[in-house]
Amino acid sequence: MEAKELEALLESCLREYGEKNPNGLGLYFEELRKEVERRTPDRGKLSPEKFSYVFSSLVNQGKLIFFGAIKRGLFTIRLREP
Repeated sequence: MEAKELEALLESCLREYGEKNPNGLGLYFEELRKEVERRTPDRGKLSPEKFSYVFSSLVNQGKLIFFGAIKRGLFTIRLREP
């Protein structure tokens, strides 16, 4: 799976979560990773490195919002609405 496809899938997961839970704080990093992995065509073969690369790309683009204690790893993630 290409990085752009994975990025679109990650955004889609967060968008769907936001639509179903408009007042929720978001998904935990590990929940998001598992959901994206579940939806990939080659299930279970998503490398942590590739996921981290795509996740970092979205962070650098300013597309994500974080809630919680980021330094301790206790945070949730939502997609920033345009």
